[in-house]
Amino acid sequence: MNSATVNADVKAILDLQALDAELIQIKTSIEKIPEVIKEIQVTIEKETKDMELFEQGSKKNLLEKKNLEGEIEAKKAQVLKYEIQLNSIKTNTEYSALLKEIETHKQTIFNMEDKLLDMMEQIDKTAMEIGLRKKNLDEKIKSYEKKIDQQNRELTDLKLKQQEKTKLRAEEASHCSGELFNQYERFMRKKKTIALVPLKKNGACGGCRWNLPPNIRNEVMKGKIIQCENCSRLLYWEKEKSAIDPSQLHLKNEEVISHEEHEHTAEEKG
Repeated sequence: MNSATVNADVKAILDLQALDAELIQIKTSIEKIPEVIKEIQVTIEKETKDMELFEQGSKKNLLEKKNLEGEIEAKKAQVLKYEIQLNSIKTNTEYSALLKEIETHKQTIFNMEDKLLDMMEQIDKTAMEIGLRKKNLDEKIKSYEKKIDQQNRELTDLKLKQQEKTKLRAEEASHCSGELFNQYERFMRKKKTIALVPLKKNGACGGCRWNLPPNIRNEVMKGKIIQCENCSRLLYWEKEKSAIDPSQLHLKNEEVISHEEHEHTAEEKG
């Protein structure tokens, strides 16, 4: 933009608006950082909780192993008791029955010990996996904590930058006055977005791209500041050497015709 082609009041507002745009972006970034930090903290809490649940499952397996070992010892004690009783049995029937009971208990013990071996193997594997998971989790947490530190440093930098820009904004605002400045301030307080935009060459608002009526375009191109009827932004005309002069403006289907098309039309009529 060539500042010499823009009304001095408009230029002052554009300079102010550039600072406001930076302040809006800074404010948005500042507001996002706590959310980012919270997301990281939630992730840490979730992964830590998952680790705790996995360890609880391992502790449950250890308890089951201990209980099974107790049951095996009880079965062995019962077998020993039965074997002692064999010496006092007087009939073959009772003797055969007790032998059968002893064999049943021994088979049960065999099955239980086989199960115990599988359980111990699984416990060993789980213990190794717990070690690996803890190591991985520790590394992740360190990485997450670095990200949080980085976010906090960025937050500090942004707040300092915000203070500097706010001070500079106050200085710029002191150079602005009049109705245009008041309109701009009202819009910014309400919308908190870009307020002053140029009228596009195709006759559209430079903010919302709304196609403006011919009479509004003409007024803006004559140097007046007019609000867009769609988004309420303030429209101004930025003159350029190649821009169409309002006196040469021709309308077709409510759209601005380019200067070149006007010349081409004139040649055909000639």
